[in-house]
Amino acid sequence: MTPFIVRCLRTQLKWNLSRSACVLLGKGKNAAFFGKLNETHGFFDRVMELDHPRFVMQYKLRARHLYVDRYVEALAAL
Repeated sequence: MTPFIVRCLRTQLKWNLSRSACVLLGKGKNAAFFGKLNETHGFFDRVMELDHPRFVMQYKLRARHLYVDRYVEALAAL
């Protein structure tokens, strides 16, 4: 799986995308995996981790407005 992910990222980064920051949806195992991948291959200068929207809707529905605010802040910082 990892070689496929690396190939896909390299292909997408050829599209003249900014490498200064990446917004990652998902914390925990997802963030740990991508963090190691990014550290090894140097795809992005900074990785901004946000909770996955499915997690928010499934477990934090009442506080979803706080998560939306975090998403907006993260995207505005780009």
